[in-house]
Amino acid sequence: MSSEIDLEPEAALPFDVVMDLLPLYRAGGLRPGTRQAIRDHLASHPELEALAAIMGDAPAPAPDMEHRSLRRTHRLLALQRWLFGLAIGAFALAFSLQIERWSDGRPRVQLLLLAHPAWVAPVIPAGAAFLAGYFYLRRRIARGG
Repeated sequence: MSSEIDLEPEAALPFDVVMDLLPLYRAGGLRPGTRQAIRDHLASHPELEALAAIMGDAPAPAPDMEHRSLRRTHRLLALQRWLFGLAIGAFALAFSLQIERWSDGRPRVQLLLLAHPAWVAPVIPAGAAFLAGYFYLRRRIARGG
């Protein structure tokens, strides 16, 4: 039994592996040995070589696409934080307490919403809108869109 390990592949590359490596092959981002293995595989499978040629005609992404995507994600996350903060603030204001002392010294505690409904009631729908916007952005970011 030999103590050396045979690093040469004996079987053809699986289709999924070739499909995953084709963009890197077209962009020249593979190491020489991998590039040669893909080139040999494409030479023995003309249908894959035709597919690689079609993929090569696709326009390359803009060089600053990753940076723009990252900036957009940062803006969305910042907006999401602001919406959450505004929603919490609106609900905290609407459901805060008003504490007064009566003439006999006893404290009187009531919801600010009940003490001043005309001023505080419009804050509740605004808080709900901020919260809805927060959850919308949260789902949008989670889905990658």
